[in-house]
Amino acid sequence: MNAVFKSLAVLSLATMTSIVHADIQFNKSEYRYQTPKHIEKLCQAVIKERIAYYTQEGWDLDELDTDPKTACIDVSIELSKTGVSWIDERLNEQSSLPSFQEDLSDIISDLEERFANPKDAHFGAYENIDELSHISTSAVTAQFARDFYGYSFGAHGHYGKSLYVFDLQDKKQLSLDDVITTPAKKSTLTQIAKRHFIEYLKSDVDKAPAMTDEEVREHLQSWEFYLNDNFVFTPDGMTFWYSPYQIGPYVMGYVVIDIPKSKLKGVIKDKYLNQTFTHFDDSSFDDGEDN
Repeated sequence: MNAVFKSLAVLSLATMTSIVHADIQFNKSEYRYQTPKHIEKLCQAVIKERIAYYTQEGWDLDELDTDPKTACIDVSIELSKTGVSWIDERLNEQSSLPSFQEDLSDIISDLEERFANPKDAHFGAYENIDELSHISTSAVTAQFARDFYGYSFGAHGHYGKSLYVFDLQDKKQLSLDDVITTPAKKSTLTQIAKRHFIEYLKSDVDKAPAMTDEEVREHLQSWEFYLNDNFVFTPDGMTFWYSPYQIGPYVMGYVVIDIPKSKLKGVIKDKYLNQTFTHFDDSSFDDGEDN
């Protein structure tokens, strides 16, 4: 990445959140990109055009970002500061920060071209919003989530949620293969999860009406179901989280598959399935539909 742009990227070390549970103190710091002065100048002209357009359409100006530091490029990435170095390292390397830094010079070039004519720039800003949350702690695991929203001037923004499970005893990030009792049980778990997904498709959820049996068959032909590695353990069992385009179209949004403990006995290792949480916060799951 160009050294000039490196110098423009700043990391705020101010602590945003502090939650203490067991041996883990969950703190976050925020990386905010400092918009280059020449992009701010271009953005000031764009903002004037946007104000004129909002006024013409009778729209509420209070909903318009008029800060040239964020109105054309808005980047906020939360980084972990648990005090547990190996957890922080894994969480931060899986944030969107490395890819943003790698792509930054191209992003700036695109903004320079896109906003060269302010009259053609009524809408849109490059956005990269990456939020980190602490889901749970037990004597066995610590679990976290990242919620990402990005927009780069396409038809719509893109968003997703990544879930992370860390084994505190073995000091490693867990994959699905680590938590199943035997490799053969993965196909069993896949079938269990698929049945829950079919129930989800047949249910009347906010984002879509209930599907008929024929519509379910057609959906599964177009969107093959698979078991992903995006999961967490809960007091009731296990939750798998799918982002748009993974097992359904964008309009379907998130798909959340909850599997109760009763169906996971003998499939998931007891130490993970029966752990006792000293802290569990499911507010990270508010965006999805339970099934």
